Amino acid sequence: MKKNITSDFWVGLGAILFGIFVFVQSKKLPQAKMGIGPGDYPAFVAIIIISLGLIQAVKALLANNSSAQTREAFDAQRAKKVFLLVSGTFAYVFMMKFMGFLLLSPFFLLFLFWMFGYSNRRKAIVISITVSVVIYFLFMYAFQVLLPRFSLF
Repeated sequence: MKKNITSDFWVGLGAILFGIFVFVQSKKLPQAKMGIGPGDYPAFVAIIIISLGLIQAVKALLANNSSAQTREAFDAQRAKKVFLLVSGTFAYVFMMKFMGFLLLSPFFLLFLFWMFGYSNRRKAIVISITVSVVIYFLFMYAFQVLLPRFSLF
């Protein structure tokens, strides 16, 4: 029986290649004499991406294609959501230098809640603000990593 290579395999392979690229690039960053250096976190994330890509590719190869669900054709509504999500993420990254992390992140998280269909608005607002503040203080004081701040000048 011939196995069909599915899109899941190609996505897994793409994740592996992307992870390898990130890992190689992270090793070009300066190494710290002591403790965690600037390239250690990206290298760690790259290893996770490679691992997950490997799992995805192997799972796709081992899957029984005859029992696999039929794939849906192109869906314009889904494509619109993906476009909005990517555009919103780029806008978030671009506006970060102007508005700062603490001011902009709750709005971005609310946008994500809306995109993924979360309906409890009050809870989404509380979660967005709480997560943004916790991440801000965690990075500022525990990791001692400066995050972008709001500045008019």
